[in-house]
Amino acid sequence: MSDFKKPIITKLTELNKIPIAERSKYYLADDLVATVGGFIRNDEPLIPVLSENHSFWVAPFWQDEPVVTPDPELQQLLDKEGDYFRKYIQQHPDFSFLLRATVVAKLEQIQSQLPSHLRLVLKAGYRPLEVQKWLFEDNLQYLRQKFPHYTEAEIYHLNLEFVADPENFIPPHATGGAVDLLLWDTRTAKAFRYG
Repeated sequence: MSDFKKPIITKLTELNKIPIAERSKYYLADDLVATVGGFIRNDEPLIPVLSENHSFWVAPFWQDEPVVTPDPELQQLLDKEGDYFRKYIQQHPDFSFLLRATVVAKLEQIQSQLPSHLRLVLKAGYRPLEVQKWLFEDNLQYLRQKFPHYTEAEIYHLNLEFVADPENFIPPHATGGAVDLLLWDTRTAKAFRYG
């Protein structure tokens, strides 16, 4: 088993023939990865994002009160992500909240168009691949325990609804091109949407 190597997919037509649950058994060629989604190959640097420099707020969920959601699966995943980020930060103390400059500019534009009592609150941006892998594997284990009657393919497919597989696809969070946020109402001091 030590000489095992995954086959490499070089064409989108080949990839489309492989069921999603089987794709973890393959690598994607760099040229193919560069064409998928348009955000993977981006030389734009990541920048640190701090509340004092922006009209929106930055409150990473690994630093403050946990986000509370009505969905128990999402809640479990958010709690785990906070735990894994704290673990990652212990190993990489210089880590900070990072995003691409274009994402920050879009968030500023969105904030400027919201009513004055609403604030975007950024909870997560750039997610290192190490954290992504921990989340993906941990959620697979959770789903296996919760649905012991599901096949491995069904578990894998269900997991993709919550966490992207970093073996198959570079997730937008791992490029600094995605953000998780709350929409905070300053009049009621409540978040009324998680996204």
